[in-house]
Amino acid sequence: MRPVSAPSFSGLMLAAFSFFASPEVIGKPLRTGMLNSNGVAKQVSPSISSVKFPMIPLSDEDYDKAQEYYREEEAQLKKNVSRYFGSGIGSPYRSIEDLHTAYMKGDINPVKIIDNVLQAVEDFNPTLKAFKELYNVDEILRLAGESAERFRQGKPKSMLDGIPFGVKDEMNVTGQRLLDGIDPNGDIAKKTPVSVTNDPVIDALLDAGAILIGTTTMHELGISPLGYNSFYKGPLNAFDTRRFTGGSSSGAATAAAAGMAIFFIGFDGGGSIRIPSVWSGVVGLAPTFGRVRYDNEELKVFTTLHCGPIAANVADVAHVMSVIGNVQYKRGQHFYDGLYQKAAGKETMPPMHLNALLTPSPKGKYKVGVFDDWVKFSSEEAQTAFNTTLDAMKDQWEPQQFRIKNMQDQALTHTFAIAIEFALTHPNQTLGGYEYNTQISLALGRDIANKTDVVKALEKLRGWAIVQWNEVFKDVDFIVTPTIAYGAPKIPSGVFKYGEFNPTRVSEMLRFIWPTNLMGFPSITIPAGQNKEGMPLGIQIIAPHWQDDKLIKVALDVQRQLSGERMRPKKYYRDIMSK
Repeated sequence: MRPVSAPSFSGLMLAAFSFFASPEVIGKPLRTGMLNSNGVAKQVSPSISSVKFPMIPLSDEDYDKAQEYYREEEAQLKKNVSRYFGSGIGSPYRSIEDLHTAYMKGDINPVKIIDNVLQAVEDFNPTLKAFKELYNVDEILRLAGESAERFRQGKPKSMLDGIPFGVKDEMNVTGQRLLDGIDPNGDIAKKTPVSVTNDPVIDALLDAGAILIGTTTMHELGISPLGYNSFYKGPLNAFDTRRFTGGSSSGAATAAAAGMAIFFIGFDGGGSIRIPSVWSGVVGLAPTFGRVRYDNEELKVFTTLHCGPIAANVADVAHVMSVIGNVQYKRGQHFYDGLYQKAAGKETMPPMHLNALLTPSPKGKYKVGVFDDWVKFSSEEAQTAFNTTLDAMKDQWEPQQFRIKNMQDQALTHTFAIAIEFALTHPNQTLGGYEYNTQISLALGRDIANKTDVVKALEKLRGWAIVQWNEVFKDVDFIVTPTIAYGAPKIPSGVFKYGEFNPTRVSEMLRFIWPTNLMGFPSITIPAGQNKEGMPLGIQIIAPHWQDDKLIKVALDVQRQLSGERMRPKKYYRDIMSK
């Protein structure tokens, strides 16, 4: 797979290029050249059904099983909210289960934990720029006090009771402006109203007793996987502040690595959960498309976007998904449920359950798909980490080679689809208030969105791709790849003020990322070794639609095998359970 062909700029050269390439009329020849050089004008529609939203239904039998598993879990949780998935797995990080156990024993309480969290944010955030804005501190302390009282009475609401969390600046939070990473002092931000309600995902977490710390910084609009936002001068990587965090859920991942909360909610339209997670040495899950019922202005436009958790441990992700995967939407039928109803005739999507973690593992080995010629498009260090993981899992995994044709066309289909979606969610704004990279990217997206034949071809290609990948999943249980081709690079000096426009680097970063966003599969990244510079690497596991519980179970097995290789930042880390 060759990377996208386009010029790359940072610093003053980026400002100059944006001046000529972004305007609607005078910049169009430049942008058309970039698009055509990457095959936009050459895409041919295959004779297969078009797919816009990758909402792929379960069989009736599997749908009924999901309902049954969910009901059984809910009945058990009403008897006892405590359950443990990470027992015996060594980790340098604190976990939901660590805090829950300590709370139940009375060794520490949520008020002390929140004091430690707020101190960590005060100490680290001036450098890391991980948090955009704290939640109302009086409200944070009130929630902590109420949680402490529930534990004193032995009546916690859930495994998430008293657990501190943050959310990406892509969700409505009462009392804050949803800015999507734009200039907080710019004209667009000043015209943005303060949210009067929480996103339903946040409300579900608060109802479970979790404690919201605040919103995290992100790459502007989420338009690049590099993660750096020149308006915030960050976020910076907790392992090495000279390096990119990855993005666009960049603040969330670096905060997780630094121990500034236990879990975070991110969004992933092109690796935006998984890329910052791997570069920050933590776990990131992009669930099945539609699994999480969030509610923002992007919902009905983005066909590539997944809402999911970032945390230090796989078991943490499981506990979070048991809540956010079953959000009870109270504002009519949720858009995703409507899509599922059209696809399968069911009133709602299948519920999230954790049956694979609660029942014995199947006998025999998992058949795991590996595409060697694809894996070779990564650094030697990433390949070594990948092969080391395969070797560590040899008693549980049976690698199966597979091949899929036209990978380049599929990757470009995702690139153009998400570019269109960014343009459609920001159709009328003048570009001058954005970062230079954002200006160019939005202008390119608007150009593609105006090509009706290209838009139709992209939907045909998505439908074709889903058929091809589902054929592979008939022969394998999961597919494994490196999460990203290399460790976090240093930030060029010109980026700090002006940002970076680097389509070639971005396409390299997305090399193993795009199948989830194009076709709606769930995928997870788990830390897997380091490069020679001490920066984290990771392995990605991709599962068939709606098999999120099995995906998490396999990821848990990987973390158990690789636990001795985990590391955490040396300078920017806080143990929030310290007394």
